[in-house]
Amino acid sequence: MKILFASLSRIGDYIQHMVVVRAWALANPTAEVHVLVNDLIPADLMRMNSQFRHTVLPRFEYQNRINQVGTPLMYPFLGLRKIVQQLQAEKYHKVVDLSLQYQSAALLKIIDPGFFYTKSEIHAINEYVNPADQTHLIDKLKIAHGVKLAPKQASEGITKRVLLQVSTSDEKKNIDLPRWKSLVDMMRSDFRSIDLKVISSRAEAKQLQTVFSKSELFICNFTELNHALDTETKLISLDTSIKHFAALFGVPTLEISVGSSHWIKNAAYQAGNYIFSAQQECRPCVHSSACPYGRNQCQDKINFNELNKFVGEWITGSQPTVFPMITEAHDGNLGVSAASNQRGVKWKQKTNPANLSL
Repeated sequence: MKILFASLSRIGDYIQHMVVVRAWALANPTAEVHVLVNDLIPADLMRMNSQFRHTVLPRFEYQNRINQVGTPLMYPFLGLRKIVQQLQAEKYHKVVDLSLQYQSAALLKIIDPGFFYTKSEIHAINEYVNPADQTHLIDKLKIAHGVKLAPKQASEGITKRVLLQVSTSDEKKNIDLPRWKSLVDMMRSDFRSIDLKVISSRAEAKQLQTVFSKSELFICNFTELNHALDTETKLISLDTSIKHFAALFGVPTLEISVGSSHWIKNAAYQAGNYIFSAQQECRPCVHSSACPYGRNQCQDKINFNELNKFVGEWITGSQPTVFPMITEAHDGNLGVSAASNQRGVKWKQKTNPANLSL
């Protein structure tokens, strides 16, 4: 049996998708598994899943080049046709869309005219786009594809290193860098024995160095970060691919949830993580819409003095006096404590499920 899994969204989604793919492959050891990704996914991350054959769809390269004067008009279309023909020649027994998107469904229909969404997949998609739903993405996918999978527990080792991921690709999920700098300064002053670093990709290092010194940064790719994630490390992160990556290694994580980030749907798939969530009437907002305030005011609901106090209790193993939400395993799925306290007024009004015809 030869199967193609399509993961045509962002890096964080790919990391979560591969958790499902690995579980599926473990249950079907004789199957030949291929994975279709776009060119957002770093090569070093794909190499960590080298047991599966990857095909890269250079969507963003084509998208950029089609608008350039020097690009032959037919280049992107001919390139796309070549990739489609290569995939068609594989004659897959089954094609699965993990992205739950119209665009990926349209492409897969070209690759395999017999492609369709099952009833369980349609149900998962309708739930996923419904803001009132509170089921984690991995839990939706594992049900839709009959995979046995449960969240692992965060490790409980001593803390020697704290890593911070302070930026995301989505403005609405960000907190102003000077506020992060104030937290880092407080932590350096209060926890002198802890190795403290701000994670940075090489592409974002220049921007981060406008606020942080170079010595405060850990500039790395996923391979280099892999070597830094162990039982003696804790992570503080916004809603980023890094928190999903850290969950693969059991790294305890403190998540900061603002903007369109959802405390359950978007959480790292791991029990024992803590979540500070902004309580704002419009949260969580729709991922694809711009913030009407020009600046995500929900970030101001995160009290960094309280956050610093909690971090001190967290890394020393003390009983927390500032208690955020914590992720928990319920019947093999991921849940979170006290989620009802985090819902904004407008969010409570979003109760009608989406009606999609797929």
